[in-house]
Amino acid sequence: MQYRPKTSLLAPVILLLCGCSEPPAFSPSENALRMAPQAKRAQVVFDFRKARLLDDGDVEVTVRLRCPEGFEALEEPFVLQQGDLTAFGFSGGTCDAHWDRRTVRVFRDDPEGPRFQRGPATARMQLTVENPTTGELLVTQVEEVLTIR
Repeated sequence: MQYRPKTSLLAPVILLLCGCSEPPAFSPSENALRMAPQAKRAQVVFDFRKARLLDDGDVEVTVRLRCPEGFEALEEPFVLQQGDLTAFGFSGGTCDAHWDRRTVRVFRDDPEGPRFQRGPATARMQLTVENPTTGELLVTQVEEVLTIR
């Protein structure tokens, strides 16, 4: 025996009588951002072979990212930490739904202070992309250990 749900005309009648046929206005929330369809989620992937130590002690990191066409990547901090040393770089730009490769230079606050060394470091990046027409936001956060070469 197959189960068949019973349909009722009562629900549409109740909606009509209470004037609830209009859906509520949408406002993005943290849950809505997390529940965005997989196809629309911003993606950030670190290219580990491209964390390069520069002569001045700063680091250049190549970041691969993909986000939906028509969205714009907001400028977000890229954080690199090695021991007690923490430094920041920034990345932004437009999205075209293809994998894009961007180079992020991570600057130390004090050029005379501690320098990055070859070896493992923790990288953190949040990518927020916005649809300029609708205001829709998509957010992805990534934290990975990469090797500075």
